[in-house]
Amino acid sequence: MRKDLGDALNAVDLNLLYTFFLVVESGGVGRAARLLGRTQPAVTARLQQLEAALGAPLLERRGRGVVATRLGRDVMDDVRALVGHARHVVDLARDRTRTRRETLRVGALPMVGVHVVAPVLAVLGAEHPTRADGTELRPDFELKPALVDDLFEGLRSHEIDVALSVGALATQAFTSELLGHVCPVVIGLGELGDGPVTARALASHDLASYPASVGDPFYLAVEDYFREHDLVRRVRYRVPHIQTMKALVRAGAGLAVVPDYTGGDADLVSREIADLDLRLPLIAWVRAGARRSALVKRFLELVRARAG
Repeated sequence: MRKDLGDALNAVDLNLLYTFFLVVESGGVGRAARLLGRTQPAVTARLQQLEAALGAPLLERRGRGVVATRLGRDVMDDVRALVGHARHVVDLARDRTRTRRETLRVGALPMVGVHVVAPVLAVLGAEHPTRADGTELRPDFELKPALVDDLFEGLRSHEIDVALSVGALATQAFTSELLGHVCPVVIGLGELGDGPVTARALASHDLASYPASVGDPFYLAVEDYFREHDLVRRVRYRVPHIQTMKALVRAGAGLAVVPDYTGGDADLVSREIADLDLRLPLIAWVRAGARRSALVKRFLELVRARAG
């Protein structure tokens, strides 16, 4: 081994680079400390040790948080690739030493989990039955409902293998795949009639919708569309739960705009919104190394078929 290479790697512990990666990716020292299970002073000391070894600052204070310097951004590009390779190595080793019983861990927005993921997991379970003599070990399944930030943290911490969300949310930390598109529909009782409903016609009805504070990407996109096109809505009931919104509709409280994949209730009428040109991507992010799994590949295939 070249002596200068060994000296350089001895000076920069790879754990220091991972700490820097988590601080930038998570958006702050405090969150990185929680992910690492360390105190904030300990994480700050690691960052200072890394900067001392490299001879230049990588982070600078901005308000109550920190941002990468120009050098820090350049270093982060390489560190992100390094972390990806390291995760690949760890995943490969774990895959080769794990027991035959595999567990597929899926994270999803709550309503995506209810209406898309749960039916797909049931199909996967039926495809892997236990033989009468018990010789075939079946895969297990875990479903974690969560919002986008928690989905990303679950992928980073290896708590989930695949995350599903709605909306074109870009990240360089994980590979992504387009599985289909989601469109808004309006649900109601008999007052919707037979044909498509226009967005402007909704102004004469009380509506149920998600509160903006929840941060659901589907409903934020709907809010933005109505605002940008000067369309009027009268949202009277703000409920962060589609099943409860449907209960309000059934009780005669008005209408609700919901993702098309949540429709299909026999007692409710579902109609397209003719002048609401909004198609949101259904995105899957896959944990590094998990894409090799035949179970993950089959899961994505089934979701794509259901979303299509």
